[in-house]
Amino acid sequence: MRVTLLLMALCLAASPLRAEESAAEALTSACAPPVRFGFSPYLTAGLLRSAFEPVVLYMGERLGRPFELVIPERYTDMLTMIQQGSLDLAYLTPGLYVKARRLDPKLRLLVTDVWHGVDFYTGYLVVRADSGYDSLDDLRGRRVAYVDRESTSGYLLPRAELRRLGLQPDVFFGEVVFSGDHLRSFQLLLDGQVDVAALSSDTLATARRQHRDVGAIRILLKTGKIPHDVICATASLPDDAAARIAALLLSLNCRTREGRAILPKVPRLNGWRAGNPHDYDEIERLLELEEGTTP
Repeated sequence: MRVTLLLMALCLAASPLRAEESAAEALTSACAPPVRFGFSPYLTAGLLRSAFEPVVLYMGERLGRPFELVIPERYTDMLTMIQQGSLDLAYLTPGLYVKARRLDPKLRLLVTDVWHGVDFYTGYLVVRADSGYDSLDDLRGRRVAYVDRESTSGYLLPRAELRRLGLQPDVFFGEVVFSGDHLRSFQLLLDGQVDVAALSSDTLATARRQHRDVGAIRILLKTGKIPHDVICATASLPDDAAARIAALLLSLNCRTREGRAILPKVPRLNGWRAGNPHDYDEIERLLELEEGTTP
């Protein structure tokens, strides 16, 4: 909301539109309705807002159009908003992106994240360092923290890895807890409320930068590598606007002064690269496997 108010102030200060100004020009002015930019809630809303508000504000200033940052409570809310046409841009985790492109064939992948200098991340099953759990079999019947059923590293990958190892993910653990976001799963494990947590490698880096006790946990199993999150344009955003947004994001990276000033430090985002939908075909395969074996 603060981003929208700051940018809408440009309208109040601006001179009235010229009568001869075209409708196309008006749509790209600061007085146009805000571009609604939805973010998958893989971290808390407060952390996502503080991390990405500078980026969103910068985009609005450079493109002459107000942007509104939208952070829903649940992963599935992103899919609902895309299906209802209430978002113009969507920051999607890999699994959500694959599901969203099923719902909206006109969804356009603009860019993919580059974090810590790489464009992929790893899924982990982690335990407390003092737990005494040394193998996956030690976790049989234990309590696990997943993030959300729509989370790739926090749900899809660990279940696919269990399946690959000949185990049944629906019965392997004794109890399942859904935390809602990765840092919450991390904290549940630290607090001893669960025995194992499914996290992403990015979560550990974020926790370390927040001075959380990362040394108190241990990686027991790597569940796979996957490409990073994506920014997509929905059907409501015109092609020319989508192209301008993609070009702006591709020019914003940690090698530039502007990029170093506004890209989030927690989580550590280095910039973006051009997105390739085929990079996510393996996620599609894993989702099809999950959907075929889950009631």
